[in-house]
Amino acid sequence: MKQWGMLIASAGVLAVCMPGFGFSFPIWVGFSVFLIILKRCSPWKGFIRGILFGMIYFGICLHWIIPTFYNEIPNMFERFPSEVGIVVYLLLCLIQSFFFGLFGAIYCAFYPKIEKRLWLFLLFIPSLLVFTELLRGWGPMGFTGYRFSDSLYRDFGLLQIAAFGGNELLLWIIGFTNAWVAYAWGRGFPSFRLNAVRIGLLCIGAAYLVNSLIIAFIPPTQPHMAEKTKIAVMQPWVEPREKYRYSEFDFIRSFEASISDLIQTRKDVDLIVFPESHFQYDIAKSPMTLQVVEATAREIGIPIVVPHPKIEDQRYYNAVRIVYPFSGLSTDFYGKMKLTPFVETLPYGDLFRAFEFLMLYAYFEEGPDATVFEVANRSIGFPICFESLYPEVFSAFHQNHAEILVVVTNDGWFGNLIGLETHFAFLPFRAVENRRWMLQVSNNGITGLVDPYGRIIQRLPPFESSWDVFEVPVDPLPSTPYIAYRNIWLTIFLLLLLITSILSFVIQ
Repeated sequence: MKQWGMLIASAGVLAVCMPGFGFSFPIWVGFSVFLIILKRCSPWKGFIRGILFGMIYFGICLHWIIPTFYNEIPNMFERFPSEVGIVVYLLLCLIQSFFFGLFGAIYCAFYPKIEKRLWLFLLFIPSLLVFTELLRGWGPMGFTGYRFSDSLYRDFGLLQIAAFGGNELLLWIIGFTNAWVAYAWGRGFPSFRLNAVRIGLLCIGAAYLVNSLIIAFIPPTQPHMAEKTKIAVMQPWVEPREKYRYSEFDFIRSFEASISDLIQTRKDVDLIVFPESHFQYDIAKSPMTLQVVEATAREIGIPIVVPHPKIEDQRYYNAVRIVYPFSGLSTDFYGKMKLTPFVETLPYGDLFRAFEFLMLYAYFEEGPDATVFEVANRSIGFPICFESLYPEVFSAFHQNHAEILVVVTNDGWFGNLIGLETHFAFLPFRAVENRRWMLQVSNNGITGLVDPYGRIIQRLPPFESSWDVFEVPVDPLPSTPYIAYRNIWLTIFLLLLLITSILSFVIQ
């Protein structure tokens, strides 16, 4: 019974370290409790305990999505009863929990071979944690959210480590400190357990000392004399149930209302950006909408970014296009490359055909490339929605020479501030990994600006109809080692796991 209490406490403490809950220091020691209760378990028991740990952890982390499955989608589309939404939520948690189960099974299988050698233990555990997390983000159902390292998004001193090894290196370091504490506690004597407490406090203290030292050397936010691109961001806050009932006339009226304040104030801006799917139809095939948007761009002389579904040869894309003042709607477009499973695409269609009822607008095709637009004398990429979770998407934009990255999203489905904070929290990581300015433009928030060092510079209040102008310095910083050598880093983590696994059998 005591061990079950420890398991629940470990999962619960780690869950409330995630974005939206407000503090992160237990992340350096909280996982050690789970490691302690797994020692000398059979692999099967380790798998079961890992599943239960994951269900508690993800159950708390993802609680904000329950209203979406229980109320919003069922009430709007009338495709399934609310109770089915709870089942979907539990299945989502179970799928994510499988990887903690896998961690538990492998850990328990190797524990007898690594428990007597500190160096082997300290290399094996964090490498295994990174491996299972990489697996969780792999494939058409991959999801990288709620890694333990996500809790560090406001600790922007430590965040600079991501420029070298990305989110994965931060995760490895967190795994290392937890393994160290678990090893000391696992010796079984009171003196060792006191030592484990000391090590835990040392890890926490050292982490935030390093955080403070790095912060002291980070350059200023914006050079005073730097030339800046002025980007007007629109946060119209239209609820999904309202938007899905809009006529074309309603969409046009919403567009005009959103942009009217900007036009009246005559603000000097270089670009206007609307959130994901601001129009719920292909405006190229809707002459009335296209005429209004192109006329507006001509009148104010400013390019307008208009995300909307694009239909091409009976294929649907969740797309971003730009309306230029003189040439009108761009022929090129960016189509979302990392689609949300079950909502935007149906992974393993033959196996999961029963979950088609979760589809929102349509099932989309993956976009062909990380299209970068030349606009306002800058090269700008526009990742869409939860693509902000995936470093490889931003790396593709970076390799196509994007100087600024603007995430356009519609988080109107999520009425909980924790959900909005969770989504926005990925931006600092992507900013540091790429050393690029990052914006997020959301229907209901969080709309905000992050500098290349992960500092949150400006944000609009959520759940309000609003707009503002974000000023972005022109000169991009050089590429980071993470962007240049990401595949090498991932190979190193996997080789560490392989080598330590082999050594655990070789060294007696």
